Amino acid sequence: MPTVLVVSPITENRERLQQALHGTHWKIQGVQTYRETLAVLRREWPHVIICECPLADGSWKDLLSLVAPLLDAPLLIVTSRSADDYLWSEVLNMGGHDVLVQPLEDNEIVRVVGAAGERWANRRRQWKLSETNLQATPGTSPPPASVAPSPLTSAASARLPAVGKAS
Repeated sequence: MPTVLVVSPITENRERLQQALHGTHWKIQGVQTYRETLAVLRREWPHVIICECPLADGSWKDLLSLVAPLLDAPLLIVTSRSADDYLWSEVLNMGGHDVLVQPLEDNEIVRVVGAAGERWANRRRQWKLSETNLQATPGTSPPPASVAPSPLTSAASARLPAVGKAS
């Protein structure tokens, strides 16, 4: 089951996102802070992260710079009350998936998260196809480790700031 991690200090926003995605195939998990997000990423690997802009102890940029370089990076959606063309452009240019404008609307939440899920699945299919082609081509290097979603590897996890310390 694909997973969405909702990062928002505002209870109503987390509940709104959960309500909008209720009855879909998405498993929803909510946390309030960047530090809680780091703890989740050490044990689980979501397909999509929806991150409030701003967070008290980090930002969507911190989160994106952490996960974007990884092979099976979750897609990042930013939510903001003051979303404008600048924020939207910045999110896309930095590798984020999209911006949801608050107040959140059900149909827009479902559309954006659905598109992120399709993009993640398409990327995964491409990796699997590449992996299969590498295995079938004589003289090529072995394919990289499986791209199944998983918690951060020890090498990637080492890049995470310590959860018990201020970041």
